[in-house]
Amino acid sequence: MSRDVISILKDVKALAREYYEATGKPLGATGEIAEYEAAKILGLELTTAREHGHDAKKNGFTFQIKGRRGANGQTGKFGNGPWDYALLILLDDNFDAEEIYLADRASVVAALDAPGSRGRNERRSLAISKFKSLAGGNPNGTWLAAHSAAPLAPPLPGLARRLTPHCLP
Repeated sequence: MSRDVISILKDVKALAREYYEATGKPLGATGEIAEYEAAKILGLELTTAREHGHDAKKNGFTFQIKGRRGANGQTGKFGNGPWDYALLILLDDNFDAEEIYLADRASVVAALDAPGSRGRNERRSLAISKFKSLAGGNPNGTWLAAHSAAPLAPPLPGLARRLTPHCLP
């Protein structure tokens, strides 16, 4: 009898925390955890493993999902395959989604291609702070919680937003 994915991920989260506490290094499951957190919260349909360019779909749009524990550092590498939007899932110390950001492909690619950082241009990743700035925040720098009930307008081309479960296209 096999267990369901949610049950397995609960154990993986506990092991990832334990491993980090013991070694100070990540276990390497953050991306998978972030994908399932996004799917659960936002109602996304995850694609098969290693599907070219994107990790999830919803309403005809494709999403590349990047996960990170904590709010500092870099995103993973953005692929060149087909995707419409990028999601950044910031996980808390328990590997639960704490913040979710959305940026359209044009904004992400423009930031990746902007002159000034050879490393960014070659690695094809963004600083977490840069991705957040693409997603926009209110003037005092606070962000809506991922589980906020406040609905946002659906994303439009050229627009990036902080997400709630009710605002995907």
